[in-house]
Amino acid sequence: MKATVAERFFKRGRPADRVFPFRGTAEYVSSAVALPDGRKMGVARTMEPARQPVIYFHGILGSRLEAFIGGATQHEVIAFDRPGYGMSDPLPRPSFLAFAKDVEAVLDQLGIDRCVVFGGSAGAPYALAAALQLGPRVAELFLAGGVAHASMVRSAGVPMRWLVDFAENELLRERIVPRLQELLKNPVITKAWLQMSVSSEGQVMPSAAATQLLANRLSESWLAGISAGDDGVQTDLELLTTPWDFDHTALRCPVRIVHGGKDGVVPLDHARWYVRHLPGARLKIMPRHHHVTAILVTAHKVMALAHWLEHRRPGQKPPVSAG
Repeated sequence: MKATVAERFFKRGRPADRVFPFRGTAEYVSSAVALPDGRKMGVARTMEPARQPVIYFHGILGSRLEAFIGGATQHEVIAFDRPGYGMSDPLPRPSFLAFAKDVEAVLDQLGIDRCVVFGGSAGAPYALAAALQLGPRVAELFLAGGVAHASMVRSAGVPMRWLVDFAENELLRERIVPRLQELLKNPVITKAWLQMSVSSEGQVMPSAAATQLLANRLSESWLAGISAGDDGVQTDLELLTTPWDFDHTALRCPVRIVHGGKDGVVPLDHARWYVRHLPGARLKIMPRHHHVTAILVTAHKVMALAHWLEHRRPGQKPPVSAG
């Protein structure tokens, strides 16, 4: 029986904390794909065709570019701007289910019949909704550093609790959020903030230069995401703090949960919630990793293993970077 990406990723004895090396720069093409109702969705796609491409859903303040922060990948990756971010138009009414239907429409246009779905941080519930909508087209679902159900967001401490505060305080949501985003449109401010934010991630990075590169590429993704205004963040604030409009228990594909043991952004309890509530879900903790590197390392491993499984020769060993 052919091994799956998840079986290789969760194989016992494989080191969980090996960091990807940021080799090269990913090559991709961005476009705005027309949706049935006339809106557009921003999509970035690598040119390497695959039978099962990896579909990537970014975190809060992110964009389609987040999928390529780790550098070059041989496997086909398709990444979306969520509604209101980057090149994607806002939804008429915020809805996980409506977004999932948009994803389905885009994949139909691209001729994607089978895929592996990946969601990181605030992109996790969006990825879950998409996997449910796509049904048997999804081979496997990976959620890394994922924000769980609104009940978990509301019961968490800071910084997770800030999502609720901004969502429910009119002054914060209507005045402060737009002002903060205007500040973050300044590349100097964004880079300085992210360099400070990812400094704690440096202990698992191969070098200070790699940590700097991580901050720079993360900054590029943020700037691309917030370029269209604050609609994306406003949508996130509403959807992440209110009950989901889809039945998560109906998921039937294999689902794998990965979380950094030192994640100070999304508590480990969120990963455990997913394991309790999604049928057959398995959890892998990356003990030395914080929030950002746990997500990006997992994404890189999933892409590398998906490529290896699709093209491996008899007796060929998995790539070291996917260990």
